Amino acid sequence: MTVRGHTLLWHKQTPEWFLAWDYTDDQLEAFVRDHIHTVAGRYHDKVDVWDVVNEAVANDGSMRETMWYEAMGEEYLDKAFEWANDVAPNADLYYNDYEIASDNDKADAVYDLLKRLLDRGVPIDGVGFRMHSLPSYRHTREDPEAVGENIRRFKDLGLDVQVTEMDVAYGPDEEFDDRLEHQAQYYRDVLEACLDNGCNTLVTWGVHDAGTWLQNRYDVTSDPLLFDENFNPKPAYDAIRDLLENRD
Repeated sequence: MTVRGHTLLWHKQTPEWFLAWDYTDDQLEAFVRDHIHTVAGRYHDKVDVWDVVNEAVANDGSMRETMWYEAMGEEYLDKAFEWANDVAPNADLYYNDYEIASDNDKADAVYDLLKRLLDRGVPIDGVGFRMHSLPSYRHTREDPEAVGENIRRFKDLGLDVQVTEMDVAYGPDEEFDDRLEHQAQYYRDVLEACLDNGCNTLVTWGVHDAGTWLQNRYDVTSDPLLFDENFNPKPAYDAIRDLLENRD
């Protein structure tokens, strides 16, 4: 089984005990290096793919203002990937972010960022398109055709592309004759766009509905995954299985 490690560096995972200290820039750099060397090194023979950096770009396309960015500038990404590659040279190293699955200002900014990293020789293998598909908060339901076009754009940089963190929830104002059938068709359409354009991986954000991160959050339905709360396969599971079994 392929194991994905998520994530080595993310602004929301910084522990409170760490934030209480007044670190110098050099100390911050040493801390991140030790963290990545320790975690990625410990699991170097068990984890096949690492999301090395998560959400480094803000919603408006600017670099997200984090302590890592303030201490090291944009090159904190270079260093994070290089440190991960030091201790896990056989793992695929990914940048992961939300709202970049179709062509928009943020996707353009991430494209430009990753191009700069590649131009500097940073050992980055791919980009993950987070696809929490829900009509609230900051997440959107991307058009599958646009997703396919954007996959090709990033692949033209020489990067692999994977759809990550996918789930499909619905708001109280969304009305469908059969929501689960609509959900199934959307999963199928995204997977088909993925496969048609050279992306061979789609990761759901959880296994069954009872374990979804969306329970009682964002005023959306809590049934976004392929299996229901009792692990029974839903129409979305059947749609994905049918596509994979019958694809040439």
